[in-house]
Amino acid sequence: MPIPNPRELRLAVRSGQFTGHTSGHCRGFVQGNVVILPEDWAGEFLRFCQLNPKPCPLIAVSDAGQYSLPP
Repeated sequence: MPIPNPRELRLAVRSGQFTGHTSGHCRGFVQGNVVILPEDWAGEFLRFCQLNPKPCPLIAVSDAGQYSLPP
């Protein structure tokens, strides 16, 4: 049965109660991964994602040195 709440899913994963794939849980929310690269690699990675939007969708991109993402 899917876990509908992101907070509940994170807690279940952290506690070891949930060990499966997270895809299909928390409908209505976007699951994201963070990629941190050296600044001189960022443009190439951005282009790679633009050319491969289905497997590598970009949700947000920060400026170099920033620790938060734009809304």
